[in-house]
Amino acid sequence: MAETVPGRVRALDPGSESGLSTLRSWIQNCNEHHDCEPRVVTLPTRILDLAADEKGDIIKIRETHGETGRYIALSHCWGSSHRITLTTTTRDVLTRGIPTSDLPLTFKDAVLVSRKLSVRYLWIDSLCIIQDDAEDWRRESSKMADVYANAFLTIAAAASTDDSSGCILRRSESYIPADCKALYKTIRQDQGDATCAITLTKGLELESTIYLFPEWMPSSCSNLPRVYCVDNFGKPYDPVKDEPLSSRGWTLQERILSSRIVHYGVDQMFWECGRMFVAEDGARFRKRLSLEYSSSEQDPNRCLNWTKLMEDYSRRRLTRESDKLVALAGLARHIGQRSNDEYYCAGVWLRELWDQLNWKVCHLGSERFTTSSAARIRSFSCEPFNEFYLEELEHAPGAIVSGRPSKPHLNYSVIHGPYSEDIDDDDELPVDDDMYEVSVPTSYRAPSWSFAAINAPVKFTQTGYISGVFAQVMGIRYQVGYDRYGSVDRGCALRIKVS
Repeated sequence: MAETVPGRVRALDPGSESGLSTLRSWIQNCNEHHDCEPRVVTLPTRILDLAADEKGDIIKIRETHGETGRYIALSHCWGSSHRITLTTTTRDVLTRGIPTSDLPLTFKDAVLVSRKLSVRYLWIDSLCIIQDDAEDWRRESSKMADVYANAFLTIAAAASTDDSSGCILRRSESYIPADCKALYKTIRQDQGDATCAITLTKGLELESTIYLFPEWMPSSCSNLPRVYCVDNFGKPYDPVKDEPLSSRGWTLQERILSSRIVHYGVDQMFWECGRMFVAEDGARFRKRLSLEYSSSEQDPNRCLNWTKLMEDYSRRRLTRESDKLVALAGLARHIGQRSNDEYYCAGVWLRELWDQLNWKVCHLGSERFTTSSAARIRSFSCEPFNEFYLEELEHAPGAIVSGRPSKPHLNYSVIHGPYSEDIDDDDELPVDDDMYEVSVPTSYRAPSWSFAAINAPVKFTQTGYISGVFAQVMGIRYQVGYDRYGSVDRGCALRIKVS
């Protein structure tokens, strides 16, 4: 059987020579056949120098002053341990250098992989941005899009929950392949007369069983061979979606903007670059989290899937809820520079205004809200024939929104403080039975018409465009901080006239 059906090879220790050999082969293939590798790039403001001494025992932070070179970036969950960070207090010590052994395990693993790949410099956010200097944090965090886009490689500690749990985790000897997960909610086994099971023992440390059953598969002929891609057959599937790292808000833009990334998952490694998404065991996937742009001559470089990305982002968690817009700033800036779209505010692009205002909280069965744990919500309808205001930008007056809504009314749920003064904290609110639990930030974060105003998974609804103008932006007023793609101050106002 082994001569006919090749095995799914994984390294139980991804830090072993076997695991590193797989990573090197991916990098070599990408260098030779793709155009993903960044060329000569300017190093980030600060970088970890992994060759601070001849023995390789010491690493140190150094200022780059515009030098060029190549470096690796780490994407990781901070967690709550925070054993070591760059602060105004630790800056001198880290600049002089510290032993590698003083680093938390996730950072040690990133250092190990970088050195094995002969890359001298490593960028880790918590060690390269001064965490207690607000000005430095604002300036450097606004550069994150370039940091990840220009990295030789991004190491994603996908299975790690904090900086001390490591990214090179030893795997279980048994695992469920991704194509099985993509096809069925539960793993299909022996079912019915048409199914047979083959048990393999010869030459194996563990007994293995292969279940064979009738199933339609995409055709592949000798004269028209096709590479089998997991989620071209079955449901859409992202193999790292359920890893701990994918639950964090900041890591969405880190993944999308990285030119190439190796995910260290619970079961295996995954390689993702601009041309390929493949698992260590050979399974291939379509890229599910990437920027899609219009190729239309009338509207070139328009981002087509912003709302889909924001639906994913709204499900992610942030340690600091005030980072909701800041953690998107690098992604928004990247899109704005490519599309030449100057009009963006609080997660909303003006040219896609109608669709991006038409969001709702996801439905999840029969959950209800209580005032102690949920936003106070009220809804209103807008007749599409009158001028109206979406509460709370004098840039771009007269901008046009084309098409018209697919329904005669548009319903918006807007956060407006207490629903009623008579409601006690333990009373239930009169809202839909099947809406997801919503919480409100403790301080102002975004205007109520933006999905970023609340903490909850949201769903955008396409309004359905036809030719013609149905709304005109009469005025837009807002104030931003250091980064125009980042946080906004209270007082955002959007005025729209509906035809």
